[in-house]
Amino acid sequence: MTYPEHWPKPDRDCACGDCDWTGQESAIDVSVFEASDLHERLDPGHPLPAGECPECGSWAYVVTPYSQCQDAALGLLAALERIMAEWDASDGRVVTCLTTDDARAAIAKARGK
Repeated sequence: MTYPEHWPKPDRDCACGDCDWTGQESAIDVSVFEASDLHERLDPGHPLPAGECPECGSWAYVVTPYSQCQDAALGLLAALERIMAEWDASDGRVVTCLTTDDARAAIAKARGK
């Protein structure tokens, strides 16, 4: 990907919004500034992507502490929803430990472990 000469070479961590690709920003072949059909692909109020994922072509985003917290919060919410579903399905008691393992994994992810 090409950048103006006065810009530093990017080496930030990035992750795809659709597939499991993660890597350095310098591995992205098509920057957001070079991508086609931006008016159709970008949503107002959403984070600006770094460019197209080299694996699948979807948007890849710079990984930030905010995005990591957001991902961890979504993981915790999903774990809580599974716990509540188990609680509602049992007579007032949680019947499996799988959901608590999911919650522990989300907490560890939030702590960066």
